[in-house]
Amino acid sequence: MGWFGGSAEDEAAEARLDKKIPKELHITEVLKRHSYHPFDPELPGDHVCNMQNSSFGKCMEGMENEMPLHLKHVNCFGEKTELMRCLVKEKTELMRCLVKEK
Repeated sequence: MGWFGGSAEDEAAEARLDKKIPKELHITEVLKRHSYHPFDPELPGDHVCNMQNSSFGKCMEGMENEMPLHLKHVNCFGEKTELMRCLVKEKTELMRCLVKEK
């Protein structure tokens, strides 16, 4: 099975990439993000999403070390979704403020 999932369409998409992606890498590793992305270990304590960030980080850390990274992301889907919603909401509000200032 390929990195994208294994279907004929996925294999065609993978073939179009400039360089082959090692099959054992998770997308966060390919993109050089924190392996628990969107978790940010350096998120300030006063950030509006700090609670969701901490919850997702704790969930990921609570998984067995032997568990593959992609399964950790699946098992922590609820916490990850809440963090992503919070981050998008915050970014949207920031963008609205910037547009109003112009």
